[in-house]
Amino acid sequence: RVLRFDKTHKWHMNLVSLYGSILELSHAISISVGSDSPIGVPILLRSQLEAFVDFTNLASDRKYGYHMDAAHLKEWIKILREAKPGGNPYLSGMSEALDLAAIINSYEGQAEKLLEDGYRPLNNFEKFERSGQAQEYRSFYNFLCCHSHNNIRALIERHVAILEDG
Repeated sequence: RVLRFDKTHKWHMNLVSLYGSILELSHAISISVGSDSPIGVPILLRSQLEAFVDFTNLASDRKYGYHMDAAHLKEWIKILREAKPGGNPYLSGMSEALDLAAIINSYEGQAEKLLEDGYRPLNNFEKFERSGQAQEYRSFYNFLCCHSHNNIRALIERHVAILEDG
């Protein structure tokens, strides 16, 4: 019922945030199953599994957080570049409200420093492998990803029933 942690410590905040995500996704899965609406379960489970992998990695190696930081910066840089004036209309508010050039330069500098120190965004296989879950990545994670990406395998599983008579 009570969880005490240092809210100013990045490692603590990331661990607690990942743990909170795992719990909240569990609740969402439970509600989906309980209300006979299972279509979102594999998608939610994929997010939950990814949070568990990150949690496992971060709990066993505090420096894993630098890889998370690198991924965080990478994604912000992509969005901020896309938000430049005259770019993506869905991001026009960002270009009007922010000094994008300064923010992009700052984020790129931070990302370059992390890379120089040996920390880069990891792909999902690398994350699973670090946590000792390569077999899980190569098996049921594949099924979960197919659901997230509407692969034909998932579409068949969702919407096609093969009767006993074929």
